[in-house]
Amino acid sequence: MLLSAACFAVFTCACFAQDVIVTKDSKKIDAKVTEVNTGDIKYKRFDNPDGPTYTLPKSDIVTIIYQNGNVETFGTEKPAVEKVNTVQQTQPSTQKTPPEVNFVQQSKPPSGDKWRRWYLEGGLSIEIFPCDQGSKQTAYPDISTLTPAGGAVSVGFYIHPRHRLSLDITAGSNKRKITDFEYTKTYTDGTKKDFTDGVLNRDYSSTGVLLSYHYIFTPSEKYHIRLGASFGAVSADAVTSYTPKLDDKNLPPIFDPNKDEDTMGVFGVGTGFIWNFSERWFFDGGYRILFGTEGLLLDNLDITGPVHQINVTVGWRF
Repeated sequence: MLLSAACFAVFTCACFAQDVIVTKDSKKIDAKVTEVNTGDIKYKRFDNPDGPTYTLPKSDIVTIIYQNGNVETFGTEKPAVEKVNTVQQTQPSTQKTPPEVNFVQQSKPPSGDKWRRWYLEGGLSIEIFPCDQGSKQTAYPDISTLTPAGGAVSVGFYIHPRHRLSLDITAGSNKRKITDFEYTKTYTDGTKKDFTDGVLNRDYSSTGVLLSYHYIFTPSEKYHIRLGASFGAVSADAVTSYTPKLDDKNLPPIFDPNKDEDTMGVFGVGTGFIWNFSERWFFDGGYRILFGTEGLLLDNLDITGPVHQINVTVGWRF
């Protein structure tokens, strides 16, 4: 089911149209025209439809290319409204010809910051696993929380300035001390000596693969807020490791390097803050809570509640 959902997300695409205003200084503005008055027009920026309304004098405008394909030209005695592919008049005109506009190019999505649809980000991740030892492995120290820390990588796609999909991968580890390794060596003359020759540890690690949908709020072009939902899988494992002190090189310790692992399907919700500090680079800080990990077993520990995940990443749009 996860593979089917990922394929659906990758091939999902939406197309959106906009009005294009061409000024006398050859500047092209991607917009939504809201009013056309006697001396001016009013519009909103296409990348910020809930933002302020802008006013532009008609004397500064050459052409408006509407989303339905109509073209309105200014600076003539009577505004001319025609289709993009309208055949030119055979009669010569004495009026000044406005600068040529590449109408075919304007049918494509705008090339602004939001339309750099693909992005890649990476950074740090920390997860908080609530757990309970119960009656298992009473020789182990009591552990109530695991906090694997590591890295996060995300690749995503904007299907619209307010909607994006992403594939998120996180990995982290958390080492916990079990006990000092102690033993007694008996020499050939019958004498005995006690040694503390290292530490037994339990290395806990986790890996998560999540497919996420995000809705983007844009209070400004620089700062965005996102809300999202995720589903995927979390895998956790625990391995016993030994850190020697090498007090006696002739008697290596004997221990069981057993490994336990388990995987659970999860779903979650989260929020985040995006700071666009350049045209392509951005900072993304997020929090997510994952449900479904209850019952995840790691030999001496039971995961007892949802996992809390905090990610801090830097991204690049391309």
